[in-house]
Amino acid sequence: MLNLKTIKAASGQCYALRLSNQANLPQSVKPETFWDEWTALQFVKSLNVIEAYWQYLAMSCQAFSYDGWRNSNPWSDIQSFIAHCLIRGSIQVYKVESSDTLRNTAGKRQFKNQYGREFQFLPAANLLTETSVEAQSITNIEEATSAINELNLSDDQTIDLAKSLNIPVPATSVNNAQELNNQVAKAVAEGDVVIVAAEEPAKPQPKMEIIEEVKKAVDLGPHVVGGVVAAAEECTEKKVTEELICKLTKLTVSCDHDGRRQVVTKKTTTTPSLDVVASETSKRGFDKIKAVIEVDSSCPTHTSSSSTIQPSPAKTIKGSLENTYHLACSPVRNPLRYLWLPSIKPTTYKIAASTCDRFSPAAVEVNVFPKIKWNVNVGYSFGVEESKIEEVKPGKIYSPMKKEHNSKAGKFSGKMEFFYDEVKEDFSAEYKNGIDKVLSTLDHVRQKVDSFLDKLGETGPAKLEVFWPNLNIKYETEIAEDKSSPQVVTSYSLSVAANPLIGMKGSLDLFPLFLKAARFNPAAAPIVSVLEAAIEGIGNDNSIASMKADIQLVFSIETKVNIDFSTKGENGRDNVTPKAESAIEMAFQLEGLVGVKGHAWIIKFEKSYKAGIKTGFVGKVAVERDDVGYYWYSRFLFNGLIVYFTKYEKLEKSVTGSNRKKNKYSKLPDQMENSTTTEWTWIEPEPDVEAPTDTATSAGSAATQSSNRHYIIKF
Repeated sequence: MLNLKTIKAASGQCYALRLSNQANLPQSVKPETFWDEWTALQFVKSLNVIEAYWQYLAMSCQAFSYDGWRNSNPWSDIQSFIAHCLIRGSIQVYKVESSDTLRNTAGKRQFKNQYGREFQFLPAANLLTETSVEAQSITNIEEATSAINELNLSDDQTIDLAKSLNIPVPATSVNNAQELNNQVAKAVAEGDVVIVAAEEPAKPQPKMEIIEEVKKAVDLGPHVVGGVVAAAEECTEKKVTEELICKLTKLTVSCDHDGRRQVVTKKTTTTPSLDVVASETSKRGFDKIKAVIEVDSSCPTHTSSSSTIQPSPAKTIKGSLENTYHLACSPVRNPLRYLWLPSIKPTTYKIAASTCDRFSPAAVEVNVFPKIKWNVNVGYSFGVEESKIEEVKPGKIYSPMKKEHNSKAGKFSGKMEFFYDEVKEDFSAEYKNGIDKVLSTLDHVRQKVDSFLDKLGETGPAKLEVFWPNLNIKYETEIAEDKSSPQVVTSYSLSVAANPLIGMKGSLDLFPLFLKAARFNPAAAPIVSVLEAAIEGIGNDNSIASMKADIQLVFSIETKVNIDFSTKGENGRDNVTPKAESAIEMAFQLEGLVGVKGHAWIIKFEKSYKAGIKTGFVGKVAVERDDVGYYWYSRFLFNGLIVYFTKYEKLEKSVTGSNRKKNKYSKLPDQMENSTTTEWTWIEPEPDVEAPTDTATSAGSAATQSSNRHYIIKF
């Protein structure tokens, strides 16, 4: 058949491709697996195959319609379809030896027994290419050893045989014929190597004498004509009865959950699959599967063995025309390897009906998945640092500087729960330990920040805040049976947020700098003396009256980087549009303040006037997905230019002492506070909307989509 042809890859390795609904290979022969469709596509492109071969293989794949796939993926080539079938298992690929290699090593693999019958050893996968041969049925090491011993191999023949079959052996045993003989027997018993008997030549038929047989007439009684008809009808009835003995009409394979099943009849054209989740509460990792056959009539042989299964199950309970199998999935020993559930490979069993007369295919593939669920919700705050450098006595020449540096410790929170057959394990502690190891490397970064703050200089009051990452990850995933279909669904929900990923906010009071600079200008000496006196103030808190000026000219910059990502889906496919948006925000502000604080007798007062200007921008990069693949677009938003003015005043009564004094000033309010702010928008901010040139698309036009969208991955 064309799809069993040996194909050579660019690496020199030969492969054989087959459709999944074709004859079985030994259980030990495993098809090649691929991590994703990209790796599968690269493999397909590495094969030396003409286009017509892919066309034949695609049209022969009945498990998945090529025409339907092509309608959904009009811009993808046929090799992408073959790669998609490899991931789904509709097409399987096996490593085989090339025909040249088999021909060159034939003399080392072919032997005769004592009766002159010729046998040859073959890699099991090459049964795909050697379609005219049939392998001996060997199931254990004793049978394999007996079959090899019948060939009476010499030591040199055993060594050559093992080397020609590429059987791995310990280095210490490479020239040990007995050890190599055991390794060959082991490979045959496990199904990696098969023994094939050559066809015996047809023997000439001996000459036979022709003997003429004279048949005597049978006396049918007085009703001759009726007797002849009755005898003919009786023979016809016997013939029909013999044809209908143990004739298969239906095969039903089901599990115990919600009536999920697969039914095979004569009209079935492909081998159907039944996906189940191992959820037998009495045994972890097992599931009960029942196979029932229906026949026109049953024979004694197949009543006690109504179906066969490969590989062997953990347990079989036989009944009349039905078998109940206890099927096991692969055990989960390292849960962290199964965070992404669509990557889990099930344990596959093939159940076939056993009858004297059956149609093809009369089998069902059962895929057993482990019962797994993850519920992860973890957050980690990497701490906050705040540093200050300020004058001890603002406004004074040569005033000493005071530095402060505070660091808040990081904090872990959340859970990382893993459910396996309803048994829960929490990996939060292990996750936290791993994060702590990563955080230890951030100490070096913190030290660099401290060094930068120290070198900021004694130029005046300054403040700098560093915002370390605040991460939050929420992930939920589960393998569950689809009640409306024979498939298993792996649902997932993932969201990652870093608000911020990193941030920084700094401010600097420029007024002390201007004041220091003015001190060295003789012309500004009168103004400097007045300002210093105003800042120093008159009176004190204990005097009858006091007043102190507050003058600032602060320039500040704030920047942050944020990340948000969320997606949901089933079976590795997003069922809603995933959204990933990263943004860098930067804001500038210049603010001047003139105020006065003090008290007079029993009245405390504050009054200030503040004027400022603020602006900034936001840069965003968004990642989304459409039918073609993942794409990104960006936009730059100007926050506009805003000018504001604030007027603030506050009066507060403070009466202590005798009741006479309280009564005297009782008409004055205890507190009066007023604040008004006026803003003027000089430049309007840009709206945060997606630009049509970034997201517009024309359905069915690959050129338009490629020009409008920057694709990261195309399907």
